[in-house]
Amino acid sequence: MASSVGYKRKIGLVIGINQYPADRSLQYCINDATDLADILQSIDFEITLGLDCNLTEFLNEIDTFIETIEPGDLVLFYFAGHGKQNEDENYLLPSDYKSKIRTRDPVNRQGLSSMNAPAQTLIVYACAPGKAVIDETKNNKNGSFIENLLKHISTPDKDIEEVMRKIAGDVNRQTGGFQLPYRTSSLIDTVYLVTNNNQD
Repeated sequence: MASSVGYKRKIGLVIGINQYPADRSLQYCINDATDLADILQSIDFEITLGLDCNLTEFLNEIDTFIETIEPGDLVLFYFAGHGKQNEDENYLLPSDYKSKIRTRDPVNRQGLSSMNAPAQTLIVYACAPGKAVIDETKNNKNGSFIENLLKHISTPDKDIEEVMRKIAGDVNRQTGGFQLPYRTSSLIDTVYLVTNNNQD
C-alpha cells in the first residue's frame, strides 16, 4: 500500500455508465470505472464510485463529493460514458438523458471540445478533442485508455504528466494511431501520486 504524497487526502469521484436507453449502450465503462477505483484505492485514494447513474443520482454524487473537498486535498474526477459537445460546451451524459438533446441541433456531435484548465488542474481526455473513443478492447475487459492507465498510474516516483505522456503513447500505438489521449494542464508543481519511500 502507498500513502499520500504531500497532500492532506487523496480523494476521487469515479463514474461509469454503460446503459443508455436513448443512445448506443457502451461495453466497458463500468469495468473501466470499477478497475480504476480499485487501483486508486490501492494507492490510498478515498473513492466514491457511481455506476449507471441517472440524472438525479449523477447530480447527487457530484454535489455530495464537492461538499467533502477540503483545502490541501488532491482531487480526482473520472467519467466513463457518453459525452457530447454543443457550441463548444461539453456535456457528460447520465444514463437517462433524452435523445432530443442529441439531435435538436445539427452542430451537436460526438466527442468533447478542448477546455482551458483552471489553476493547478490537469484535464485528460481519452481521445483528442472532437474525436470519439474507439469502442474496442485488447484485454476483453477495458477500453484502451484505461487498460494502459491501469498499467502506469501507480508507478512510484513519476510525475503525473510524465505518466500521462506514457499512457498517451501506449494508447496511440495500441490503436494503430486511431486514438490519441489529449491533456491540458495548468499545474505549477510536480505531482506524484505515490513514491517508493511511501510504499509498505
